[in-house]
Amino acid sequence: MKRILGLLFISISLSSCLTPPSVVNDVHMNDKTAYGSIATAYYAIFSFLQVQPFYSTTAGYGFKTVYAAFDRVNFEEAWSFGKRLEFTKGTFERQPCFQAPCMVFSNGIVILTEAEFLEASSNGFAFELVGKSGKVVGKVNPQAFRDALKLKSKLGPAAAPSVSSSAEQVVAGQEGNQ
Repeated sequence: MKRILGLLFISISLSSCLTPPSVVNDVHMNDKTAYGSIATAYYAIFSFLQVQPFYSTTAGYGFKTVYAAFDRVNFEEAWSFGKRLEFTKGTFERQPCFQAPCMVFSNGIVILTEAEFLEASSNGFAFELVGKSGKVVGKVNPQAFRDALKLKSKLGPAAAPSVSSSAEQVVAGQEGNQ
């Protein structure tokens, strides 16, 4: 019962790691990011993976990942059907708790090409995150990607990535917004 209440508390606090569907303007980094809806890509009794597709004028297309479990997996790679995806590891946080084991949150960014993102908006996106001590297979529904594309249209015609691969900037921007 204690763990179930803990999971409920953690899922509520997880919403601070991901943003509601919106356009975020970062004037310091000269970046506008359109975030789609949050989707659960993997769910088990004591672990889950949530993702949020986005389009950034500096980093391009991709999605944020937040994995919560009682063990630290330390993701380092992302794959989809034999193709290694660009993955940037984010932060690692242990939730405060009164009895071990405690819930651990790991986040990161997966960068996609425009073609991959558009395909995902039609068919969804299946992928695998791989770490030193395990892996997780997830699938994201197409609606989350469509939401990001709909909000991207609000960025205007000049919303083209100025840097082809800068996931570090997006990760840094997320940490500043939390």
